[in-house]
Amino acid sequence: MNPIILLLADGDAFFIGMALVLLGVGARLWVRRKLLLALLRIIGLVGAVLVIASSTPFPVWAYCVWLLLWLAIFVLPVARTKSVVTPAFAAVSILLCFLEFPHHLPVRIPVAQGEHVYVIGDSISAGLDSSERNWPLVLGDISHLNVTNLAEPGATASSALAQVRGIIEPNSLVIIEIGGNDMLGDTDGDEFSKDLDALLSGIPPSSHCAMFELPLLPFRNNYGRAQRTLAARHHVILIPKKCLTSAIGGAGNTIDGLHLSQKGHDALAHSVFRMLEIGDGSSGR
Repeated sequence: MNPIILLLADGDAFFIGMALVLLGVGARLWVRRKLLLALLRIIGLVGAVLVIASSTPFPVWAYCVWLLLWLAIFVLPVARTKSVVTPAFAAVSILLCFLEFPHHLPVRIPVAQGEHVYVIGDSISAGLDSSERNWPLVLGDISHLNVTNLAEPGATASSALAQVRGIIEPNSLVIIEIGGNDMLGDTDGDEFSKDLDALLSGIPPSSHCAMFELPLLPFRNNYGRAQRTLAARHHVILIPKKCLTSAIGGAGNTIDGLHLSQKGHDALAHSVFRMLEIGDGSSGR
């Protein structure tokens, strides 16, 4: 996959963009040469584009406040923004980074040694070639857990509700990898939110869940907001989006730029395995 798309999808572009914007804003307080000021405006513009294109799922009003302050800084003279606007912009930018950063930290997924694991998902988890060992199968091998893969190619948040009926063991761990077909298809953000809510509501209450956060395409913020809101509501562990982008972005990890090769399945399985906190008895829920 294109490295620029991966940079945007895994969320790194947000932090890089914020760093560029803050650099441009801070430096222009001391720079007086017109050429350097023009360069700083370009740096600030590039940074702002990266921040917006990263589709980091903040509310629209938060982006509006941030953009208005950014525009004021780069349109108004330095003297008029130095005392109030620039410090306010820096504070808002740092706050947004502070709020987003925890979503990029590794997570721990508790599971007991005898606990059953179910995977609900689409072709990323089901695979396209029957001869390959998809990542849930590989995860079962390396973790020595009983992993059942319910994923189906082409699944959406709506159609994946049928996969939930395959969860027959109580007190199971359910790993959900869904939403890519919704985002790339004709499902709008509100519909995706309703479908995902229904899917999570259908998980047996005795089970606990982890869900892959979607690597978002530009201007698909609402899909990410839906995932984060519903994950909090249903007490679902949200797996950072870098887990998927790292597997998809590795050299030789896909067969078509998106669907995983055997190397990609192995990489994703090991990435999930490193998150598992396997206990001898109760999973600690």
